Parts: sequence; structure tokens; C-alpha cells
Amino acid sequence: MKENKELAKGTVSFREVVAQGIGGAAPAMASLVTLTGAAAYAYASLPLAVIIATLGVLLDATRLSITSRYVQSAGGIYAFISAGLGRTIGYFIGWAYVLYTLTALVFIYLSVGVFLI
Repeated sequence: MKENKELAKGTVSFREVVAQGIGGAAPAMASLVTLTGAAAYAYASLPLAVIIATLGVLLDATRLSITSRYVQSAGGIYAFISAGLGRTIGYFIGWAYVLYTLTALVFIYLSVGVFLI
């Protein structure tokens, strides 16, 4: 008997997928939190910089929605990469993403901490 490893159709809505994408982009959104530092360098172009950064984060969040149309799995980055490049590369990229997330948190705390001193 063949085992079905796909999500049931209609299980996750577009809104939920975009919300997950924005949550995954939280380290990028943290750059918007450091607007005080950006204002020190951008001066009058700060609103334009914020708009460009926000568009970039929203495009990144939409990427998850587009990819999930072709790869229906709860495996996240691992599943997407594995479907395209193989399980071995997907395994390494999945762990690299975990490492990226942890190091991004450290840099976020450091960048916010700079303004507290």
C-alpha cells in the first residue's frame, strides 16, 4: 500500500501561509526595529528605506506561499529544498537555517542593545 505524504487540500489557507512567512521573516523585520540607528545615517531618506525594507520582507513572506503550492509538506525549508535538490542537501540546509535563526537572534539583541547603552 502506498503511503500518501501530502497535506490534504484546503488544510492551510493563504492567510495562514503568509502569516507563517512573516513570522519566519521576523529576523528581517527586526531591522525595522532599529530605525533609530537607521535614522542617524539615512536622514531624510528614512521613509524610503523603511518602505523598501517592508516590501522586501513581504516579498520574502510571499515566497513561502508560492513554494507551498508546489511542495505540500509541513517540513518547511527542509521539505522545499529536499524536493528540489535532494534529501542530503535538504538536511544540511535545514540545519543551516536553524543555525541562521539562532545567530540572527543574537545579532538582533546586540543591535538593540547598542542603543540602550
